[in-house]
Amino acid sequence: MPSVPSAGLLVFCRGPRAAVKVLLLEGSSARHGIGAGAGGATYRVPSWEHPVAGPGGQLPPELSIEERLRRRRRQPKPTPEDLLATARTGFAADFGLSLEPPFLSLGGVKQHRHRLLYVWACEVDASVAETIDRDVRDQRAVRFIDLVEARGVVVPVQRRFVDQLSALVPGDAAADR
Repeated sequence: MPSVPSAGLLVFCRGPRAAVKVLLLEGSSARHGIGAGAGGATYRVPSWEHPVAGPGGQLPPELSIEERLRRRRRQPKPTPEDLLATARTGFAADFGLSLEPPFLSLGGVKQHRHRLLYVWACEVDASVAETIDRDVRDQRAVRFIDLVEARGVVVPVQRRFVDQLSALVPGDAAADR
């Protein structure tokens, strides 16, 4: 059975000397397929599962498994707009900030146990980044990390999002390597 897709936001800001920093969550959770890396803590892009509509009625258990599978209702695939709305809602609920467009699509990856993750990038100004760093950091293990360091500490399957952002953001030192 296909897994429920997740949607994430790679929030970034420009620091001094045009250095780009990204917001990552510290994680070592079996739920997210993350373990402690060789270099210590690993980080991941903040993400949220897309809600799935209920089954709309259970099928009788006396039916064979083949018949229940045949009769079950197919869930429509979420659109990119639905997934972005999930990410924005999750970010607002967890961080207390509503992010505004534009959002840059960074695509998707298949993670641990075939879980799909789609990510968008969103730039915030330095004052919003300071608010997140000051107010949210005590409640959650979040950190703004420069792109060069982020590439080394992010979960390997999510590294492509950091690389894509580095290529998209003009003037970043990490993209000039």
